[in-house]
Amino acid sequence: MIGIDITTTQNQFRYRGIGNVTKEIVSRWILEHPEEIVLFGFSTSSTIQIPKEVSFVDIGMSIALTPITKFKYKSGLYSRINTYISSSQGKKLKAFFSPFIHSGVPYNPKQYVTVCFVHDIIQATTGRYSLNPAINFMKKQQYMQDWKLLKYADRILTNSEVSKLDLESKFNLHQIDIVPLGVDISRFEQDQGIPEHKVPSKYILYYGGYEPNKNVSLLLEVFKKFKEQYDEQGYSLVCIGDGYEAYSSYASESIHFLGFVSDEEKIRLMQHADAYCNLSSYEGFGLSVLENMACGIPCLISDIPVYEEVYQDSALRMPIDSKEFNLTYAAELLKKIVDDKVLRDSLREKGLEKSRFYTWDNTYSKVRDILLQYER
Repeated sequence: MIGIDITTTQNQFRYRGIGNVTKEIVSRWILEHPEEIVLFGFSTSSTIQIPKEVSFVDIGMSIALTPITKFKYKSGLYSRINTYISSSQGKKLKAFFSPFIHSGVPYNPKQYVTVCFVHDIIQATTGRYSLNPAINFMKKQQYMQDWKLLKYADRILTNSEVSKLDLESKFNLHQIDIVPLGVDISRFEQDQGIPEHKVPSKYILYYGGYEPNKNVSLLLEVFKKFKEQYDEQGYSLVCIGDGYEAYSSYASESIHFLGFVSDEEKIRLMQHADAYCNLSSYEGFGLSVLENMACGIPCLISDIPVYEEVYQDSALRMPIDSKEFNLTYAAELLKKIVDDKVLRDSLREKGLEKSRFYTWDNTYSKVRDILLQYER
Protein backbone atom coordinates (compact mmCIF):
# COMPACT_ATOMS: atom_id res chain seq x y z
CA MET A 1 0.00 0.00 0.00
CA ILE A 2 1.23 3.50 -0.89
CA GLY A 3 0.26 6.56 1.14
CA ILE A 4 -0.12 9.90 -0.65
CA ASP A 5 -0.43 13.40 0.80
CA ILE A 6 -3.17 15.22 -1.17
CA THR A 7 -3.36 18.39 0.96
CA THR A 8 -2.06 20.54 -1.92
CA THR A 9 -5.37 19.83 -3.71
CA GLN A 10 -7.22 21.31 -0.72
CA ASN A 11 -5.25 24.33 0.51
CA GLN A 12 -4.01 27.56 -1.12
CA PHE A 13 -2.14 25.54 -3.75
CA ARG A 14 -5.20 23.74 -5.09
CA TYR A 15 -5.44 25.89 -8.24
CA ARG A 16 -1.72 26.44 -8.70
CA GLY A 17 0.84 24.23 -10.39
CA ILE A 18 1.69 22.27 -7.23
CA GLY A 19 -1.92 21.31 -6.62
CA ASN A 20 -2.44 20.47 -10.27
CA VAL A 21 0.51 18.05 -10.33
CA THR A 22 -0.93 16.17 -7.35
CA LYS A 23 -4.40 16.11 -8.89
CA GLU A 24 -3.21 14.78 -12.25
CA ILE A 25 -1.10 11.98 -10.74
CA VAL A 26 -3.58 10.85 -8.09
CA SER A 27 -6.63 11.06 -10.37
CA ARG A 28 -5.00 8.63 -12.78
CA TRP A 29 -3.99 6.35 -9.93
CA ILE A 30 -7.58 6.27 -8.66
CA LEU A 31 -8.84 5.47 -12.14
CA GLU A 32 -6.40 2.64 -12.85
CA HIS A 33 -5.28 1.12 -9.53
CA PRO A 34 -7.33 2.47 -6.58
CA GLU A 35 -6.51 -0.60 -4.47
CA GLU A 36 -2.82 0.40 -4.32
CA ILE A 37 -3.18 3.72 -2.48
CA VAL A 38 -4.40 5.38 0.69
CA LEU A 39 -4.89 9.16 0.60
CA PHE A 40 -4.09 11.50 3.49
CA GLY A 41 -5.93 14.81 3.41
CA PHE A 42 -8.08 17.40 5.13
CA SER A 43 -11.76 16.92 5.85
CA THR A 44 -12.52 19.69 3.32
CA SER A 45 -13.13 19.26 -0.42
CA SER A 46 -10.40 18.41 -2.90
CA THR A 47 -9.93 19.06 -6.61
CA ILE A 48 -9.64 15.26 -6.88
CA GLN A 49 -12.81 13.20 -7.22
CA ILE A 50 -12.35 10.53 -4.52
CA PRO A 51 -14.67 7.51 -4.81
CA LYS A 52 -15.87 5.83 -1.61
CA GLU A 53 -13.87 2.68 -2.35
CA VAL A 54 -10.56 4.59 -2.15
CA SER A 55 -8.98 4.54 1.31
CA PHE A 56 -8.86 8.01 2.84
CA VAL A 57 -7.35 9.16 6.16
CA ASP A 58 -8.79 12.42 7.51
CA ILE A 59 -6.11 14.61 9.13
CA GLY A 60 -8.55 17.35 10.25
CA MET A 61 -9.72 20.73 9.03
CA SER A 62 -7.82 22.49 6.27
CA ILE A 63 -4.87 24.67 7.30
CA ALA A 64 -3.14 27.11 4.97
CA LEU A 65 0.55 26.25 4.70
CA THR A 66 2.47 29.28 6.04
CA PRO A 67 5.63 29.78 8.13
CA ILE A 68 3.36 30.37 11.16
CA THR A 69 1.09 27.33 10.71
CA LYS A 70 3.77 24.97 9.40
CA PHE A 71 4.35 23.09 12.66
CA LYS A 72 0.62 22.48 13.20
CA TYR A 73 0.23 21.50 9.53
CA LYS A 74 2.98 18.88 9.67
CA SER A 75 2.01 17.64 13.14
CA GLY A 76 -1.51 16.84 11.95
CA LEU A 77 -0.20 14.89 8.97
CA TYR A 78 2.55 13.04 10.83
CA SER A 79 0.37 12.05 13.78
CA ARG A 80 -2.34 10.63 11.52
CA ILE A 81 0.24 8.62 9.56
CA ASN A 82 1.63 7.18 12.80
CA THR A 83 -1.87 6.34 14.03
CA TYR A 84 -2.69 4.73 10.70
CA ILE A 85 0.40 2.50 10.55
CA SER A 86 -0.38 1.14 14.01
CA SER A 87 -3.68 -0.24 12.66
CA SER A 88 -4.03 -3.60 10.94
CA GLN A 89 -4.65 -1.91 7.59
CA GLY A 90 -1.75 0.51 8.12
CA LYS A 91 0.78 -2.30 8.48
CA LYS A 92 0.45 -2.73 4.70
CA LEU A 93 1.86 0.77 4.09
CA LYS A 94 5.22 0.31 2.35
CA ALA A 95 5.84 3.76 0.86
CA PHE A 96 4.68 7.34 1.39
CA PHE A 97 4.61 9.88 -1.44
CA SER A 98 4.86 13.60 -0.65
CA PRO A 99 4.13 15.55 -3.87
CA PHE A 100 5.28 18.83 -2.29
CA ILE A 101 8.42 18.97 -0.16
CA HIS A 102 7.16 21.94 1.88
CA SER A 103 4.21 19.92 3.18
CA GLY A 104 6.76 17.80 5.02
CA VAL A 105 8.87 14.66 4.73
CA PRO A 106 7.20 11.97 6.87
CA TYR A 107 9.65 9.19 7.63
CA ASN A 108 9.59 5.97 9.59
CA PRO A 109 12.40 3.81 8.18
CA LYS A 110 11.24 0.68 10.03
CA GLN A 111 7.75 0.91 8.52
CA TYR A 112 7.85 2.65 5.13
CA VAL A 113 10.05 4.54 2.68
CA THR A 114 9.45 8.17 1.73
CA VAL A 115 9.49 9.58 -1.79
CA CYS A 116 9.33 13.37 -2.22
CA PHE A 117 8.73 15.60 -5.22
CA VAL A 118 10.90 18.75 -5.34
CA HIS A 119 9.80 20.97 -8.21
CA ASP A 120 12.47 23.64 -7.77
CA ILE A 121 14.76 25.23 -5.20
CA ILE A 122 14.19 28.85 -6.17
CA GLN A 123 15.02 30.31 -2.76
CA ALA A 124 18.30 28.41 -2.42
CA THR A 125 19.34 29.26 -5.98
CA THR A 126 18.23 32.89 -6.32
CA GLY A 127 18.10 33.98 -2.68
CA ARG A 128 14.71 35.62 -3.31
CA TYR A 129 11.14 34.43 -3.23
CA SER A 130 9.04 37.53 -2.54
CA LEU A 131 9.18 41.26 -3.25
CA ASN A 132 8.30 41.76 0.42
CA PRO A 133 11.52 41.64 2.55
CA ALA A 134 9.73 40.24 5.63
CA ILE A 135 8.04 37.46 3.64
CA ASN A 136 11.30 36.78 1.83
CA PHE A 137 13.11 36.31 5.16
CA MET A 138 10.42 33.99 6.58
CA LYS A 139 10.22 31.95 3.38
CA LYS A 140 13.99 31.54 3.34
CA GLN A 141 14.04 30.22 6.91
CA GLN A 142 11.08 27.93 6.23
CA TYR A 143 12.42 26.55 2.98
CA MET A 144 15.94 25.96 4.25
CA GLN A 145 14.52 23.88 7.10
CA ASP A 146 12.45 21.87 4.62
CA TRP A 147 15.36 21.20 2.30
CA LYS A 148 17.44 19.91 5.20
CA LEU A 149 14.75 17.26 5.72
CA LEU A 150 15.44 15.86 2.27
CA LYS A 151 18.27 13.81 3.77
CA TYR A 152 15.55 11.62 5.30
CA ALA A 153 13.89 10.91 1.94
CA ASP A 154 14.66 7.56 0.36
CA ARG A 155 14.06 8.93 -3.14
CA ILE A 156 13.65 12.44 -4.53
CA LEU A 157 11.78 13.23 -7.72
CA THR A 158 12.38 16.42 -9.69
CA ASN A 159 11.26 17.81 -13.03
CA SER A 160 14.46 18.36 -14.99
CA GLU A 161 18.17 17.70 -15.26
CA VAL A 162 18.77 21.33 -14.27
CA SER A 163 16.82 20.88 -11.02
CA LYS A 164 18.61 17.61 -10.34
CA LEU A 165 22.01 19.29 -10.70
CA ASP A 166 20.86 22.11 -8.40
CA LEU A 167 19.83 19.61 -5.71
CA GLU A 168 23.10 17.75 -6.02
CA SER A 169 25.27 20.86 -5.83
CA LYS A 170 23.33 22.74 -3.12
CA PHE A 171 22.46 19.85 -0.79
CA ASN A 172 24.75 16.98 -1.81
CA LEU A 173 21.78 14.76 -2.62
CA HIS A 174 22.09 11.88 -5.06
CA GLN A 175 19.03 9.59 -4.78
CA ILE A 176 17.25 11.64 -7.47
CA ASP A 177 14.98 10.61 -10.36
CA ILE A 178 13.87 12.97 -13.13
CA VAL A 179 10.10 12.96 -13.66
CA PRO A 180 9.01 15.65 -16.14
CA LEU A 181 5.60 17.30 -15.86
CA GLY A 182 2.99 17.09 -18.58
CA VAL A 183 -0.29 18.22 -20.08
CA ASP A 184 -3.58 16.58 -20.93
CA ILE A 185 -3.42 17.43 -24.62
CA SER A 186 -7.12 16.74 -25.23
CA ARG A 187 -8.16 19.57 -22.87
CA PHE A 188 -6.08 22.13 -24.73
CA GLU A 189 -6.81 21.00 -28.28
CA GLN A 190 -10.58 21.13 -27.79
CA ASP A 191 -12.09 24.55 -28.50
CA GLN A 192 -13.25 26.00 -25.17
CA GLY A 193 -15.14 28.93 -26.70
CA ILE A 194 -14.86 32.69 -26.22
CA PRO A 195 -13.22 34.04 -23.02
CA GLU A 196 -15.65 35.34 -20.42
CA HIS A 197 -13.38 38.30 -19.69
CA LYS A 198 -13.54 41.22 -22.09
CA VAL A 199 -10.08 41.21 -23.62
CA PRO A 200 -8.70 42.97 -26.72
CA SER A 201 -8.90 41.18 -30.05
CA LYS A 202 -5.09 41.08 -30.34
CA TYR A 203 -3.06 40.27 -27.27
CA ILE A 204 0.11 38.68 -25.94
CA LEU A 205 -0.50 36.52 -22.87
CA TYR A 206 1.36 36.03 -19.63
CA TYR A 207 0.10 33.79 -16.89
CA GLY A 208 1.82 32.55 -13.77
CA GLY A 209 3.09 33.93 -10.49
CA TYR A 210 4.58 37.32 -9.70
CA GLU A 211 7.51 36.22 -7.54
CA PRO A 212 10.90 37.80 -8.35
CA ASN A 213 12.08 34.83 -10.42
CA LYS A 214 9.12 35.30 -12.77
CA ASN A 215 10.76 38.52 -14.02
CA VAL A 216 7.42 40.19 -14.72
CA SER A 217 8.92 43.69 -14.47
CA LEU A 218 11.24 42.83 -17.38
CA LEU A 219 8.32 41.52 -19.44
CA LEU A 220 6.39 44.75 -18.81
CA GLU A 221 9.34 46.91 -19.85
CA VAL A 222 9.89 44.85 -23.00
CA PHE A 223 6.22 45.18 -23.90
CA LYS A 224 6.29 48.96 -23.34
CA LYS A 225 9.30 49.24 -25.67
CA PHE A 226 7.52 47.08 -28.24
CA LYS A 227 4.49 49.40 -28.10
CA GLU A 228 6.65 52.50 -28.50
CA GLN A 229 8.69 51.31 -31.47
CA TYR A 230 7.18 48.37 -33.28
CA ASP A 231 3.49 47.79 -32.66
CA GLU A 232 1.45 48.66 -35.73
CA GLN A 233 -1.56 46.42 -35.03
CA GLY A 234 -2.61 47.54 -31.55
CA TYR A 235 -1.51 44.60 -29.40
CA SER A 236 -2.20 44.40 -25.68
CA LEU A 237 -0.55 42.43 -22.90
CA VAL A 238 -2.96 40.33 -20.82
CA CYS A 239 -1.63 38.97 -17.51
CA ILE A 240 -3.47 36.38 -15.44
CA GLY A 241 -2.65 35.04 -11.99
CA ASP A 242 -2.81 36.12 -8.36
CA GLY A 243 -0.38 38.53 -6.74
CA TYR A 244 -0.06 41.22 -9.43
CA GLU A 245 -0.70 44.16 -7.06
CA ALA A 246 2.97 45.20 -6.93
CA TYR A 247 2.81 45.77 -10.70
CA SER A 248 -0.61 47.43 -10.88
CA SER A 249 0.99 50.81 -11.69
CA TYR A 250 1.74 49.39 -15.15
CA ALA A 251 -1.97 48.90 -15.89
CA SER A 252 -3.09 50.89 -18.93
CA GLU A 253 -5.26 50.67 -22.03
CA SER A 254 -2.80 48.11 -23.40
CA ILE A 255 -1.71 46.27 -20.21
CA HIS A 256 -4.42 44.28 -18.40
CA PHE A 257 -4.17 42.35 -15.12
CA LEU A 258 -7.05 39.88 -14.76
CA GLY A 259 -6.00 38.20 -11.50
CA PHE A 260 -7.17 34.67 -10.76
CA VAL A 261 -9.22 32.88 -13.43
CA SER A 262 -10.64 29.36 -13.54
CA ASP A 263 -8.82 26.58 -15.40
CA GLU A 264 -11.47 26.69 -18.11
CA GLU A 265 -11.12 30.45 -18.57
CA LYS A 266 -7.33 30.13 -18.56
CA ILE A 267 -7.52 27.74 -21.51
CA ARG A 268 -9.94 30.05 -23.34
CA LEU A 269 -7.55 32.96 -22.88
CA MET A 270 -4.63 30.85 -24.09
CA GLN A 271 -6.48 29.63 -27.16
CA HIS A 272 -7.32 33.19 -28.26
CA ALA A 273 -3.88 34.70 -27.59
CA ASP A 274 -1.55 35.65 -30.44
CA ALA A 275 1.54 34.66 -28.45
CA TYR A 276 2.68 33.71 -24.97
CA CYS A 277 5.67 35.38 -23.30
CA ASN A 278 7.53 34.14 -20.22
CA LEU A 279 10.87 35.68 -19.24
CA SER A 280 11.53 33.83 -15.96
CA SER A 281 15.05 33.95 -14.56
CA TYR A 282 14.66 30.56 -12.85
CA GLU A 283 12.21 27.65 -13.17
CA GLY A 284 12.17 23.98 -12.32
CA PHE A 285 10.32 23.10 -15.54
CA GLY A 286 8.01 25.88 -16.77
CA LEU A 287 4.65 24.16 -17.15
CA SER A 288 2.82 27.27 -18.37
CA VAL A 289 4.98 27.26 -21.51
CA LEU A 290 4.00 23.67 -22.28
CA GLU A 291 0.30 24.42 -21.76
CA ASN A 292 0.41 27.28 -24.26
CA MET A 293 2.22 25.06 -26.75
CA ALA A 294 -0.58 22.52 -26.34
CA CYS A 295 -2.99 25.26 -27.43
CA GLY A 296 -0.91 25.90 -30.56
CA ILE A 297 0.30 29.30 -29.31
CA PRO A 298 3.80 30.49 -30.36
CA CYS A 299 5.96 31.11 -27.29
CA LEU A 300 8.70 33.64 -26.54
CA ILE A 301 10.69 32.56 -23.49
CA SER A 302 13.92 33.41 -21.68
CA ASP A 303 17.14 31.55 -22.49
CA ILE A 304 17.55 29.99 -19.04
CA PRO A 305 19.11 26.49 -18.93
CA VAL A 306 15.94 24.58 -18.03
CA TYR A 307 14.03 26.09 -20.96
CA GLU A 308 16.86 25.08 -23.26
CA GLU A 309 16.72 21.55 -21.83
CA VAL A 310 12.94 21.10 -21.98
CA TYR A 311 11.81 23.24 -24.94
CA GLN A 312 14.88 23.44 -27.19
CA ASP A 313 13.87 24.96 -30.56
CA SER A 314 10.09 24.72 -30.02
CA ALA A 315 10.04 28.31 -28.68
CA LEU A 316 11.78 31.57 -29.54
CA ARG A 317 14.29 32.34 -26.77
CA MET A 318 15.36 35.76 -25.49
CA PRO A 319 18.69 36.43 -23.72
CA ILE A 320 17.95 37.96 -20.30
CA ASP A 321 21.40 37.96 -18.70
CA SER A 322 22.31 41.54 -17.78
CA LYS A 323 25.49 41.37 -19.86
CA GLU A 324 23.65 40.26 -22.98
CA PHE A 325 20.25 41.89 -22.56
CA ASN A 326 19.26 44.67 -24.94
CA LEU A 327 15.79 46.21 -24.54
CA THR A 328 15.45 47.19 -28.20
CA TYR A 329 16.45 43.71 -29.37
CA ALA A 330 14.02 42.18 -26.88
CA ALA A 331 11.21 44.32 -28.29
CA GLU A 332 12.20 43.20 -31.80
CA LEU A 333 11.80 39.56 -30.73
CA LEU A 334 8.32 40.38 -29.42
CA LYS A 335 7.49 41.92 -32.79
CA LYS A 336 8.87 38.84 -34.52
CA ILE A 337 6.75 36.40 -32.49
CA VAL A 338 3.53 38.19 -33.52
CA ASP A 339 4.40 39.29 -37.07
CA ASP A 340 6.59 36.61 -38.68
CA LYS A 341 4.10 34.10 -40.14
CA VAL A 342 6.75 31.55 -41.16
CA LEU A 343 8.24 31.59 -37.67
CA ARG A 344 4.82 31.41 -36.02
CA ASP A 345 3.77 28.40 -38.10
CA SER A 346 7.05 26.63 -37.33
CA LEU A 347 6.80 27.30 -33.58
CA ARG A 348 3.16 26.24 -33.52
CA GLU A 349 4.02 22.89 -35.14
CA LYS A 350 7.06 22.27 -32.92
CA GLY A 351 5.19 23.33 -29.80
CA LEU A 352 2.33 20.92 -30.46
CA GLU A 353 4.83 18.12 -31.01
CA LYS A 354 6.54 18.98 -27.72
CA SER A 355 3.25 18.99 -25.83
CA ARG A 356 2.44 15.51 -27.13
CA PHE A 357 5.77 14.28 -25.77
CA TYR A 358 5.23 15.53 -22.22
CA THR A 359 1.97 14.05 -20.92
CA TRP A 360 0.43 13.52 -17.48
CA ASP A 361 0.06 9.84 -18.34
CA ASN A 362 3.84 9.58 -18.58
CA THR A 363 4.33 11.54 -15.35
CA TYR A 364 1.91 9.28 -13.48
CA SER A 365 3.48 6.10 -14.89
CA LYS A 366 6.99 7.14 -13.83
CA VAL A 367 5.88 8.09 -10.31
CA ARG A 368 3.92 4.86 -9.91
CA ASP A 369 6.78 2.69 -11.21
CA ILE A 370 9.21 4.24 -8.72
CA LEU A 371 6.87 3.81 -5.75
CA LEU A 372 5.87 0.24 -6.66
CA GLN A 373 9.51 -0.80 -6.38
CA TYR A 374 8.97 -0.70 -2.63
CA GLU A 375 5.85 -2.85 -2.79
CA ARG A 376 7.72 -5.84 -4.09
